[in-house]
Amino acid sequence: MTIKYANGTRMEALMLSESAVTLRVAVKGVEDATTYQQVHGVWIAETCGPVEIEMDWEKKAGAAPDVVCICSKELAERMIRLLREGAAEKAAVERCVLPQHLEETCVA
Repeated sequence: MTIKYANGTRMEALMLSESAVTLRVAVKGVEDATTYQQVHGVWIAETCGPVEIEMDWEKKAGAAPDVVCICSKELAERMIRLLREGAAEKAAVERCVLPQHLEETCVA
């Protein structure tokens, strides 16, 4: 993962643990683990400044084209956001619109 600070600094890191609002990482070149808190959808560093968190899988190039995907890009992005925000409640999943041919295979 990459941590991007407001001043332009980019740090490579490895996730140690994650919750809906807390991310604990090992930052390359830093001896102690670093914790980030999510406040109103914004990740905040221990130094109280906002940061952007970019996961390695978000940077991967050469993803399969949309034509081979089971769902739309918009639905996939929404589901990933729900998972990252810890919003896995049944109600959130029920609000997602699945293509009719997939409804029979989905487990509630």
